[in-house]
Amino acid sequence: MSLSSQWLEPTRRGFLSSAVAAGSSLVALSPTLFFERNITSYWFIHARTGDCWAVDDPVSWSLENAREPVLEEASKRLLTLDTNDPQRVIRLVTRRCWLNLVEIEPRRPTIMINFG
Repeated sequence: MSLSSQWLEPTRRGFLSSAVAAGSSLVALSPTLFFERNITSYWFIHARTGDCWAVDDPVSWSLENAREPVLEEASKRLLTLDTNDPQRVIRLVTRRCWLNLVEIEPRRPTIMINFG
């Protein structure tokens, strides 16, 4: 498998490795980011590019940014949804836009990953 096809068709194993590495580096670089606050942290990781960013509320962020390029594949459907069905919004974004949602809960050593 060439390097370019690896990025175009990521495997679950490759994604998990990337997600764990990203999560570990975030915790290692800034432990106060996760452990001094009593709120849950949400992060989106783009499976194709490896970019990641924090969001306060993934559902609201997805709906507010429906016209952004990263959400282009889901924008038409996102514009018809609202916050009353959060699971549908998250499923739509993770399945169509190559985004994965990481939920980090304080005082619990777990990282929950929502696969698309």
